[in-house]
Amino acid sequence: MFTLGSIFWCVNGLFVMWPTLIPDEHVSERVAAWTAFAGGWSFQIGAIFALVESINVRHPFVTGDAVAEMKQHIKKHQLGDAYRLKWRRTGTPPSLGYRAAVVQIFAASIFTVSVITGLFDLSWPLRVAIFWTPQVLGGFGFIVASLIYLQEAGYTKFATFGWHVAFWNLIGAVGFMLCGVFGYWEEAGWGQFWGMAFNTFYGGWAFLIGSVVQLAEVIVKNK
Repeated sequence: MFTLGSIFWCVNGLFVMWPTLIPDEHVSERVAAWTAFAGGWSFQIGAIFALVESINVRHPFVTGDAVAEMKQHIKKHQLGDAYRLKWRRTGTPPSLGYRAAVVQIFAASIFTVSVITGLFDLSWPLRVAIFWTPQVLGGFGFIVASLIYLQEAGYTKFATFGWHVAFWNLIGAVGFMLCGVFGYWEEAGWGQFWGMAFNTFYGGWAFLIGSVVQLAEVIVKNK
């Protein structure tokens, strides 16, 4: 879901950087708004999956011999607890991955407010309150989550998948937060291109790189 969401954000970045890609200004604005909406909700769903994954960190990947074993359990109507997903954390102290996922889901939920309100024509005070502010707060939350993931991966373990996932997500989070920050000066005009559009553009691509690396990590681990 993060990969899909990042693709939506990359498309969004293209249209906020170069709105004349579609000559009709209204259509261009609608495309930007709806791709942001799709990207935001994809991130929200991805954050939910990430939280479930962090709770089930020791859940076996159902590949190889594990599949045959699971089939045997199913035939006997005794599907073992090892194959049942847990939906809440119990007993063990929270891991760094769990803490990051909790921060991430809160950040995604706050950020989603901005992609919903971005579909409507709002007055300037409302735009500040329920469009730009949730983007700043959500972006800041993504930064915190990425830093926790970076701590989990190891700050100096540059050769690992986890480090690159966290690093590129951190770059993306900074871009999205800065876009919101510069949004407060939207009406001034001077910050629209490099402040808002450019930060969205490189932020979306950074998230896409991070999500592709994460996908590669999953594929390698399941070979």
